[in-house]
Amino acid sequence: MTPYLIFYDTILKNKQKKQSYFNTESLNKLNKAVLTLRALDNPLRHQIIELLTEEPNTNVTKLYLKLRQEQAVVSLHLGILRKAKLVEATKDWKNVYYSVNHDKLNHVNEISKVLAWASNNFAQID
Repeated sequence: MTPYLIFYDTILKNKQKKQSYFNTESLNKLNKAVLTLRALDNPLRHQIIELLTEEPNTNVTKLYLKLRQEQAVVSLHLGILRKAKLVEATKDWKNVYYSVNHDKLNHVNEISKVLAWASNNFAQID
């Protein structure tokens, strides 16, 4: 578990004890951020994002054949990526085509850089 997820879990435990450090809006934003980080914290999902970056508008059949995984496994991971809004789906009658949400991925990348910078600089203060 990453330090950010440990921090989040600590906040949730304190909230259950009625000792919240954040208001509801802040906790909702934190929930979304953790959902996104957890979605990215998996090697198969990284592979899915790489494939969709190379070939946008790809259906699940093409993905599971390239990944050499079962269709249900790939669909489960696509669902997690969709929930985190890292992947977008377009339905065309019976088929669903997936693409990377580059805006969201770029946003996550920028936030990760800020967190890495803060982590390095605040660690030196102690």
